[in-house]
Amino acid sequence: MKSIPPGYVQLVMNPDILRILLRYGLLIGLFLYIIMATLSWYMDWTNYGARRDGTEEKVAFVRTYRGELDLFFFGDSRTFCNIHPEMIDPILGSHSFNLGLFGFWFPSQYPFLHNLLPLLPTQATVVWSIGHQNFFSVSPCGDLHYPMTTAQLLDYFLWGAEPCEIGMRYWSSSSIKHFWDRSKWNYQRLSRLTEKKLLDWSTHPPILPQHDHLDHNPTSDPLQTAFKDLAAPYRKQPGVEKIDYKAENGKIVSLTLLMRSGGYYRIEIEPESFRSGQRAFAKDNPQLSNEDPMLVLPNPLRMRLFEEILDLFTHHGIRLIVNELEEAPFTYGSPQRRQQWQDFMDKKIRPIVESHHFPYVRLPLEQLNDADYFDFNHMNSQGIAKYTPMLANGLRAYLPPRKTVE
Repeated sequence: MKSIPPGYVQLVMNPDILRILLRYGLLIGLFLYIIMATLSWYMDWTNYGARRDGTEEKVAFVRTYRGELDLFFFGDSRTFCNIHPEMIDPILGSHSFNLGLFGFWFPSQYPFLHNLLPLLPTQATVVWSIGHQNFFSVSPCGDLHYPMTTAQLLDYFLWGAEPCEIGMRYWSSSSIKHFWDRSKWNYQRLSRLTEKKLLDWSTHPPILPQHDHLDHNPTSDPLQTAFKDLAAPYRKQPGVEKIDYKAENGKIVSLTLLMRSGGYYRIEIEPESFRSGQRAFAKDNPQLSNEDPMLVLPNPLRMRLFEEILDLFTHHGIRLIVNELEEAPFTYGSPQRRQQWQDFMDKKIRPIVESHHFPYVRLPLEQLNDADYFDFNHMNSQGIAKYTPMLANGLRAYLPPRKTVE
């Protein structure tokens, strides 16, 4: 073993040396913190720090068109896939926008709303769609959609966030990382996005980044000819931003439409492919139907964030409707288990919402079946056609009177 040089311990433990190291360490740390805090403030002020997953684009859109919008659908991928403004607006007489995104769970929704709510017009209504999955931590360190302030990170720690979630969120929210990630072309693209002052879904430039959660790139695929024929009728529809497809075993099984009003629309071409996928999912995840909802403890961070988000809406005076969504029926295993999850939402979640004086809406989702979903909880075009009038009827009583299309 290599011997320690004489006097080394005495030198390292010398109080004067320790004071110098501590002093300069604190000064360097303070200097770095001031730089990062300044960059955080700058990027928040300029909307420069959001990740390239669609959050930045949607905030920029709301900032420009908030005077023309009066209804916002907010939530995770179930909102993104299940709710479509271009379909519900003619029923309600509203002018709405879909703020949902894939994987956009409570830990990202909270900092996002801090930036979004001050932009919303006072006459706006937000429909926040939630389900029991939002209150249980499936992947606590994977939801990193939106940058956070240092104060918010400290709050998350005090509210029960796991260490890996804090560490990954701090890096994901790092001012230096986001400053490095931004580029001049993005500012130019956002300028083009918001330069048009009249909201028209049929001509509005693309809102979401073109790599956002699409299944395939048709421009380099041998199925291009078949895709072109299948997509032709939808290219003529106003408000379609981009059409893509999913293929299996050399055959196109579905089309996916990104809508300029913010939604993701799936059309099944080969339904059996998706029913087979659902059966495989149920086989690989038997625990989904074995857990007793009333015995499983919700994640403390997500429960706290739920109440903090409700408080944000109260603070900003924004009209809020909380809308309950469910998973596809097969995930519950039995009607009894499904009823238990409904009881969890009714007995534990609804009272929290109503204590904040917001309405809580639960629609007759039993009318939907597995064939109305393209996976475990995202609706396809068939499910959307059933759900849209159901949702409109459920919301109507809580919305201001509007002129509807006869």
